[in-house]
Amino acid sequence: MTAKRRLIPVSEVQEMLDFLRGQGFQFADVDVRADGVTFFAANRARGNDYDRWKAQQDQSRDRPARRQ
Repeated sequence: MTAKRRLIPVSEVQEMLDFLRGQGFQFADVDVRADGVTFFAANRARGNDYDRWKAQQDQSRDRPARRQ
């Protein structure tokens, strides 16, 4: 047998939403699942830390190879 899937009550989601808004949290996205709700913050920078690191590594690719 499988357990019955229940959604989080709307009152709990609304309470958390009101709390986060009161704290100045800005939302980019909300993911509602059977086991919970995830609020995603608005990301001011494009990409993640890896993307920024990779962009720094790729800067040298624009230069021609050294000749010996």
